[in-house]
Amino acid sequence: MQRSRLAFLLAAAFAAACGESAGPVESWIEIRNSRPWMEVGDTDRFVADVREGEAPTPGPIVPNVEFTWSSSDPSVVSIDAGSGAAVALENGTSQIEVCALGGCSGWDITVINPIAGVAVMPDSVTLLPYGQFNLTAIPTDADGEPVVEIESPVYWLFENEMIWSSEHPDVAVVNLPSGPPWLVEGVARGTTQVTAQFREFSGSATVTVVLIDLTDISAGGEHTCALADTGEPYCWGSVFFQPDLEAGRWTPEFVPRGTAEPLNLVALASGEAHACGLTAAGTAYCWGSRFSAALGRGEWVEPIEPLGTPVPVAGNGQYATVTTGGIHTCATGVRGELYCWGSNPFGQLGITSTETCGYGVGKSGEVQMGPCERAPTAVTDHPTYAAVSAGGNHTCGLVADGTAFCWGLIGTHESPDTVRIPGDHLFTSIASGSGMACGLTTSGDAYCWGSNSNGLGDGSTTESDEPVLVAGGHTFAQLSVNAAACGVTSDGGLYCWGSNDPSVAGPTPTRIGDTITWASVDVGGIHACGMTVEGVAYCWGSNHTGALGVSGEDWTSEPMRVIGQIEP
Repeated sequence: MQRSRLAFLLAAAFAAACGESAGPVESWIEIRNSRPWMEVGDTDRFVADVREGEAPTPGPIVPNVEFTWSSSDPSVVSIDAGSGAAVALENGTSQIEVCALGGCSGWDITVINPIAGVAVMPDSVTLLPYGQFNLTAIPTDADGEPVVEIESPVYWLFENEMIWSSEHPDVAVVNLPSGPPWLVEGVARGTTQVTAQFREFSGSATVTVVLIDLTDISAGGEHTCALADTGEPYCWGSVFFQPDLEAGRWTPEFVPRGTAEPLNLVALASGEAHACGLTAAGTAYCWGSRFSAALGRGEWVEPIEPLGTPVPVAGNGQYATVTTGGIHTCATGVRGELYCWGSNPFGQLGITSTETCGYGVGKSGEVQMGPCERAPTAVTDHPTYAAVSAGGNHTCGLVADGTAFCWGLIGTHESPDTVRIPGDHLFTSIASGSGMACGLTTSGDAYCWGSNSNGLGDGSTTESDEPVLVAGGHTFAQLSVNAAACGVTSDGGLYCWGSNDPSVAGPTPTRIGDTITWASVDVGGIHACGMTVEGVAYCWGSNHTGALGVSGEDWTSEPMRVIGQIEP
């Protein structure tokens, strides 16, 4: 009902007839049956009253008032000036106005083609359990074309009148208590039709809920990424990997979700706030935070695309391995040559940078600036590396004979100059973390060096630039270092050490998940994840960003099975 407040000076004779003294009486026009939209060919007769008093409180109707009706575009809506009888003639918008006693009121009518159906977009959606998607439904004409633009205010009237249902709510549900009725959420593996009904018309979309087979996992700062057996990367946790809400994805942070653009990768690594991967052809892609230049785009690009959109690394290089640090990335070429890019405040790229760009966000929200390289830059101290690992503010590498070298900020060393790690240890693999690094010998012994605030695993808190043997006498097959360190033993046991969780690691190796036989482990900034020999991914530690891939846990020392996986 449309109302317009007017001040009318009613005739003294009328006031006297009502038993009131003559004088101005405040009145307003009340339109009884305004309509925001009509279909072509619709007819209606609009009716209005003049009421005394102040709108919106109804007062007495003023009798015997003559109204004059008009249309701003008679080719869209034709209306009889005296009776208010209207006809919708063609698509468009026209303002209907009614006047009486010197005042006027009006509203807009949008005329659409006759509704003949409903279209649900997209017509098919694939989700994981707990995964969510914001479907769109719109009435269509006889040709299947939308009768109104989604941006039109009238569209929201249609949307609010849609009735949504799922054929199999045990597969996927709509009408969630915490969301709009068109938000669909996966429940369990299967296929269902989700239907939107507008009056006597309806349309539907096919919703398929799937499970994924994860083959590799990489824990980042506050997120986790993993590769499926199809080569598609999935990420969960930090907002850096939240897909574009305008694209319809409202998925909770703990749910694994594919990147905004599909990829087929053979290798994957997660940094503090970014991730990178390699295709079978050796092409590198990165996605996530742009501040540190760790994506390797080659130039600053305003953050237009969603943060979960992979971008190719500049230079069209062909790489054999990729490793991500806190705010930088390194990759080895097919001949073992090394390239690094990203932030370089401590020389972690192995070079001296002359360019300056953002490498983080301060407490007040400002972008902190520092030396950086936006594109892959060759590290020439050593021509080839057999293995490289990027840490928080440093990088370490192994040459062919197993000798370890590091550069950046680690232990007492802070320089882009490469320093050979002292001692006669030869390593088969190397892992860099937050201020420390660890290496694995051919005999399976683990040695660590650098800052000991997180614990080098020898039971002391003494910083050491020389590798110290990790206590416990374990024979390790694989190591990972970040805020803490973890290793998988040759018999599938998992041990962690260091004071920064995960979870809870002590000054010497502590057993994690003793009923699980592990194949690999990867340590993040607030959590850790591992793959079992059966190919199942588990995570533990802090879950305040959803990095564990589970719901309802803030923190846990017990490895939790990442949701959405197929049974082994």
